[in-house]
Amino acid sequence: MPHVEPNKQLWLGRVLDEHEELRRSLDEFRGFLSSPRPDVGATGCHTWASECATRLVELHEKLFRHFRFEEYEGMLHDLSEAHPRVIPQVEEIEREHPEMLESLRNIVGDVLVYSEGLPPEDSRIRRRITEVLDRLVSHEQREMDLIQHAFYRDIGAGD
Repeated sequence: MPHVEPNKQLWLGRVLDEHEELRRSLDEFRGFLSSPRPDVGATGCHTWASECATRLVELHEKLFRHFRFEEYEGMLHDLSEAHPRVIPQVEEIEREHPEMLESLRNIVGDVLVYSEGLPPEDSRIRRRITEVLDRLVSHEQREMDLIQHAFYRDIGAGD
């Protein structure tokens, strides 16, 4: 790894660790979603919905903490300060944080309705979850691209 300033070392290691943990969580969630969802009111409906809601809430909590860390403990600020030309990309990344969290909360609501044996307002639960997971993967990749570009440029390897 190239030489990294001490304040960047603090957040870089944590961001990399959290991204790895998120990847594992997303893979496990996708595994869960690959199994058929019981029909509304059918046997197993409540169990599936309870497990799904638990996974959604856990993912929401991980993302909430991860996003707050990125926003308030230096990463996004450091990137913007060191590389002003990436400010629009950093701002876009920041705007996506509350959108993804809200999407997860909305899905949790529909999953809880489903767990009661009632049809949710939007029955495409698995598709909606998959879409959020896909957005999250893309989001985290764009973050990593910004970080890598910043460090690559910092060491002058592109000269």
